Formats: sequence, C-alpha cells, structure tokens
Amino acid sequence: MLEKTELYGIGLRYKVRYLDPDGEERSKSFPDKQKKRADDFLIGVESDKREDKYIDPRSSSKTFRQQAENWLKAQSPDPATREILRSRLESQIYPVFGHLKFGQIKPSTIRDWLGVMEEKRLAANYQVVLFTIVTGVLDSAIDDKLIRENPCQAKTVRRPVGSSPQVVV
Repeated sequence: MLEKTELYGIGLRYKVRYLDPDGEERSKSFPDKQKKRADDFLIGVESDKREDKYIDPRSSSKTFRQQAENWLKAQSPDPATREILRSRLESQIYPVFGHLKFGQIKPSTIRDWLGVMEEKRLAANYQVVLFTIVTGVLDSAIDDKLIRENPCQAKTVRRPVGSSPQVVV
C-alpha cells in the first residue's frame, strides 16, 4: 500500500519542453495539479513562435543599462552628441532604471519616474528629452525581442509636454 510522504504535493511534476525559434531546446516546469497551466504555456509558446512574437524568457534578465549602452552606440556619429546622451543617462536615468531588468519595468515604474521628475521640478523640455531617451532604449529592446511592448507607450503613461517660448518678430 502506498503512503503519502512529507514530499507529497511539493515539487515540480510537469515539465514542458519546446524548441525556441533558433532551434534550441528550452523547458519550464510546473507544480503538481497544474497540468492545464503547463498545457496552456506550451500552446502560448507555439502561438508566439508562429506569430513571430516569441520572447526568450532569459532576455528579461538583461538590465536597462546593458541595453542602453548598446542603444547609445547607434545614436550619432558625433562624439559630442553621444557624450551628452551618456551624461543624461548617467545623471538622470541610470539611477532609476540602470539596475532594473526588463521584466521589472512596468508602466507604473515609468509613472513613478515621471512623478519624481515633477517633484524635482526639472524643466518641462528636459523631461521631454529624458523621456525620449528612455523610450528609445525601450524601443530598441522591442527590436531586439527582449520585451513585447514599450511601457512608455501605455495608455496610462502621460508623455511630458515641452514648452516653447513665444517668439515675437
């Protein structure tokens, strides 16, 4: 007769194995009594592959700073322009986003950052510039298939609006 041990119901019983778009085998395990969740995961992966929306789960471990450094290389052939961008990244953006992995950057993260910029009373035009840099880095992450959507483009995120002085002729 079988008896339940202290390990009964603990652990990962179901293992989903699949090939990613590069032909590399991947797997993910699910706990006991979650076979439907495992099946749904496999269906989702296969659907994403077919629709060219597959995101490698390991890619969400890449940090914002790593992607930003890669993004910066393609910005401008002018060294002075790149240095200005680097300065803005170092002083205003990396302290907030640099250590975050892409899986941690949500629209709420962007909204919080926008609120901090308001509290610091940064000039409206400077806020626009910083927001544009963050948006560009996150767009490059979409291009590299690290994330599916740019959190800066969420409906609940209000893009800063710059102001231009009235020009009198």
